[in-house]
Amino acid sequence: MKCWAFWLVLPWILGFILAVLILAYFAWLNWLHAPRRRP
Repeated sequence: MKCWAFWLVLPWILGFILAVLILAYFAWLNWLHAPRRRP
């Protein structure tokens, strides 16, 4: 893998990981505040 390709792809990978972390965080918050529906 060439250096320029690495630096070209790196921001996309970091942005994707960041988006997944943010979505997981909001889903976790939503799950925390959601009323428990246990049978």
